[in-house]
Amino acid sequence: MAKLLAVAAAMIPLVILPGALFYFDITPKATLLLVATAVALPVFATSARDGLTILFALQLLSLCLSTALSAHPRLSLEGSTWRSFGLLTHAAVLLFCWMLARAAASDPSPRRWLLRAVTLSGCLIAAYGIAQYLGWDPWLPKAAYRVGEGEWSIVRPPATLGHAGYSATWLLVVLFFSAGLFGEERGRAWRWTAAAGVVLCGIAIVLSGTRAGLVGIAAGGIVLLARGWRPRRTVVAACVLAAAAFVASPWGQGLRSRARWSAEDLLGGARLMLWRDAARMGFERPLAGWGPETFWTEFPRRQSRELARAYPDFAYESPHNLFVEAWVTQGLPGLLILGALCGLALFAARQDRGPAGPVLVAMLASLQFTSLMIPTAMGLYLAIALLLSPRKPDPQTRLWTTPIAGVAIAIVLAAHGIRLLAADRALFDVRRHLDGGRLEEGVRAYDRRAGWSRAPDLWFSRRLAEAGRTSGQALAGAQAFEHAFQAARRATESAEDRHNAWYNLATFCALRNDAVCVEQSLRETIAWAPNWFKPHWTLAQVLLIGGRTGEAEREAALAVELNGARNKEVSETLEMIRRKGK
Repeated sequence: MAKLLAVAAAMIPLVILPGALFYFDITPKATLLLVATAVALPVFATSARDGLTILFALQLLSLCLSTALSAHPRLSLEGSTWRSFGLLTHAAVLLFCWMLARAAASDPSPRRWLLRAVTLSGCLIAAYGIAQYLGWDPWLPKAAYRVGEGEWSIVRPPATLGHAGYSATWLLVVLFFSAGLFGEERGRAWRWTAAAGVVLCGIAIVLSGTRAGLVGIAAGGIVLLARGWRPRRTVVAACVLAAAAFVASPWGQGLRSRARWSAEDLLGGARLMLWRDAARMGFERPLAGWGPETFWTEFPRRQSRELARAYPDFAYESPHNLFVEAWVTQGLPGLLILGALCGLALFAARQDRGPAGPVLVAMLASLQFTSLMIPTAMGLYLAIALLLSPRKPDPQTRLWTTPIAGVAIAIVLAAHGIRLLAADRALFDVRRHLDGGRLEEGVRAYDRRAGWSRAPDLWFSRRLAEAGRTSGQALAGAQAFEHAFQAARRATESAEDRHNAWYNLATFCALRNDAVCVEQSLRETIAWAPNWFKPHWTLAQVLLIGGRTGEAEREAALAVELNGARNKEVSETLEMIRRKGK
């Protein structure tokens, strides 16, 4: 069972199903994690009183409390569509890493299997990311990870993890696991595999253009240097020359562009203001936090005007900082527990010569600038668990309640994983019907899918309305619009980004020539995101049409202020209103 867990740990970051699922890079990972944990949990369901078990149990208890008291309990329980990292999945990560680390601590075989499996899968992930950078991708559209146009456009290859930042952070785990495997293995084949893992991951992290990944490499490398590792000067010189030649070549244009972008944004864009506003948000609910996965819903209400003016078109799905996110979602208890886990693991790393120490330091460095998601959370907790697991576990007494509890939790996790997979497959079928112009089949498929999990009504309303406009059939288009309008109304209660849902409803109301509904929806949008310029700007135009020039001028002036003079059409609207008011 321990070897199967090791293989699952390597497969979770690797698996994607772009031709079979809607959220093809999230749902397969979540399902594999949940099912693997469910299968192994009854076997490992034993009582334990070591520090790791106690701290992981406290972390799980904190997550349960935050979910129970969440501003949006169902969202906190099931997780969001963009990372599916609610209570159930977070709990599965904790249990998975706890089981794998305990097995590896008491027996060297699972540990060796873990290093080998992660290195092999990491080589594939890194190679795919490198191929994406070079322009070859048989599965994903290249436009999805290219930013900008012309000479200075950049490439941010996501590999199999959905985003370049997540890919680079996970590859830090692979890089230092591969380095550890290289030092431990004596067979030539595995040493060559480990060396390939180090080289490929290093190259892929650099090509991802992720500064957090580079910081992680530097942090983990410092740990290795402190242990006495000294790279050969000839190897370092060869790497520097090869890197310089690549950057100077036509293939290096993407890196040159990324370096230019980074030089123009040395402070990391909105991050400093984002962390400040998110920290203030945490003080509103310091004891239990807002609940997992609620940041995207609640933060727009609390975003400062300063942040809105500086970056008027940005949306923030998380604080992009490990400890700030723990503070916001779980409150002070969650922050203290996470701090204790990391602090104790770092202390244990001083005596540990394995790869878990460099992995932990590298992950902590990178996660100060990126979001947790399933593979990166698994890498963090796994490093902590490997460092804190007792090397010679005390004899454990199997309690009669423990196996029963383990089976019950396993059933819940497996059911959630299967439900996620079924719902995602059904949503994939909905999109396939709409793309093929089969609107009635798409609506029926969506109605059937709604019972599986939270429905993405916001996406469905927009996609169905678009399909209705392009269908070429007046009756079908009208029926599609009505179904889309009902989905838009439901989205105001179900969407993770409520401000976008209300703004979307205002658009539908405008198409129905319902001025009252438009104004009400825009005011609800402002209630959910008071410092977003767009609803103020749109409301100003609606009020002007209604002859309410004074109110329109106030809203337009506020829109100009919140827009930070980024869009000239916003300022032109204010000037037009003032001319008409004279």
